[in-house]
Amino acid sequence: MIETCADGAWQLDHFPTQRERAALDDRMAPWDLKEALAIRASSDDAGDFDVVWVDPPPHFNGQPTMYPEIAEGRAHAVDPDLPALMHLHACEYSATGYFGNEGSDVDLYIYCALHVAIPPYGEGARAVTRTRPFVVSSSARHGHKRKVE
Repeated sequence: MIETCADGAWQLDHFPTQRERAALDDRMAPWDLKEALAIRASSDDAGDFDVVWVDPPPHFNGQPTMYPEIAEGRAHAVDPDLPALMHLHACEYSATGYFGNEGSDVDLYIYCALHVAIPPYGEGARAVTRTRPFVVSSSARHGHKRKVE
């Protein structure tokens, strides 16, 4: 999940359920998000989640922005070359919980990524358990040859 003000990012355990979405309020602080959603990790940079991105993760504030339509308040056009986003929630968000000077209006977007964990060679599915001996068919042992017509 990403927000549009400072590109704060959260790694979720799963896609938010209807119950979790309903728990999102008009004012949200980090602890409110953790209470409402199944958050695995959070960061100011989606690159901090101990994953290797094939393409850059979504962002709104780096220049150039990946989603100029959203940054300008216009409808988001689907671009097949960019990660797909879905609007989750609009609220006032404060990283400190102090909404006087530090809260700002944000939109929360969710996106999905395929996370593939490849175990080191020799571990997990890549472990060599036992080699099979080379077996020669019985016809090859007796010197049988196929007739060629």
